[in-house]
Amino acid sequence: MILQVANTRELLGWILSFGSGVKVLKPERLKQAVKEEAKKLLAQP
Repeated sequence: MILQVANTRELLGWILSFGSGVKVLKPERLKQAVKEEAKKLLAQP
């Protein structure tokens, strides 16, 4: 799927809600934000 949307906190949450079923290809900034947020989730007790 290709979408043009504003880069917001809600977008990041929506992407993460798909779990391992999603892969962000572009833009690199969003791709890195998703990776960082997933790392934070894994680090939680």
